[in-house]
Amino acid sequence: MPDYFDRYIRDDKHFNAAVEYILQNPVKAGLVDAPEKWPWSHGGRDARDPDRRYLVYRGATREGRKAAVIWRETEGWTADDYKRDKEFVAAQKLTEGMDDVYVNGDSYIPGARALEPLFKERMFAPVEV
Repeated sequence: MPDYFDRYIRDDKHFNAAVEYILQNPVKAGLVDAPEKWPWSHGGRDARDPDRRYLVYRGATREGRKAAVIWRETEGWTADDYKRDKEFVAAQKLTEGMDDVYVNGDSYIPGARALEPLFKERMFAPVEV
């Protein structure tokens, strides 16, 4: 009998619980004292505003430019939400030192560009052989 089970992710709450479970595994096992210290995790940073979750990936492009990708759930956001988003990103220094910043959806974050056009361009680009 297998020692695991699987299921479909039902909603955002279930997704967040699953991600949190995965991130906390190496901490619970005593391998690290914080999830972001586990080198084989999702490769990003999990930032939390009181009722919002941000997935942040920082790295370098093939051209050597430092880039940050910020993903957050923005459905139903108002102008005030985008202002709060901008302030949170600045306070957390999520874009500090980056040459390029990409976010999903709209944004008031200075210098940020929409991720979707770049994703579509790369997704449908000819394959390099």
